Amino acid sequence: MLGMYTFEAVLDGIGLGLVLAVAATVATVAILRRTHRARVRRFLQALPDSERAAAFAMLREFQQGEAARIIAPLLPPARRELSPAAGPSGSGGEATPAEIPG
Repeated sequence: MLGMYTFEAVLDGIGLGLVLAVAATVATVAILRRTHRARVRRFLQALPDSERAAAFAMLREFQQGEAARIIAPLLPPARRELSPAAGPSGSGGEATPAEIPG
């Protein structure tokens, strides 16, 4: 029965099968991530504010891997404290390099 097919035809079939398997795997992983993210979101929303803040602090430790991909969109943006910059030291009347005779 296999004699009816050429080697190239068999390879084409295997290649198509691999492409379809990879596409199905990628779609399945995306669906699972979305499902887990929704479950974590519901859990976090049910927590009191103080416990939610502690949970976010703990979840920020996930920097890599699948857990980070699931958790990252749920975390609020990190707050960064900025201090105002010092004003310029000049009075504004100084000469620019183009104005200095040279």
